Amino acid sequence: TPVPAHTPVPAHTPVPAHTPVPAHTPVPAHTPVPAHTPVPANTPVPAHTPVPAHTPVPANTPVPAHTPVPAHTPVPAHTPVPANTPVPAHTPVPAHTPVPAHTAVPAHTPVPAHA
Repeated sequence: TPVPAHTPVPAHTPVPAHTPVPAHTPVPAHTPVPAHTPVPANTPVPAHTPVPAHTPVPANTPVPAHTPVPAHTPVPAHTPVPANTPVPAHTPVPAHTPVPAHTAVPAHTPVPAHA
């Protein structure tokens, strides 16, 4: 199949001329820095007062010897515990008395009708 012809490309739009850049404003000169005030000399440090000598520590007083502990008094022997007294036998419980029969309840008396 034949290829169709290409569509012609339109011409480019011309680019407008650049706007000129304005000239730079000149930078003002720097203000001079004033001279530094001289630092005064250091005041001399007075000499240290000498530390007095330490008072010697007195020697320890000797500890007296311990008094010996007396011997313990022996504990007397325990008194033997007497034997238990035997418990007497229990008295037998008597038989229960029989309960008498209940008395019959009498029949109810009929309620009379309301007036």
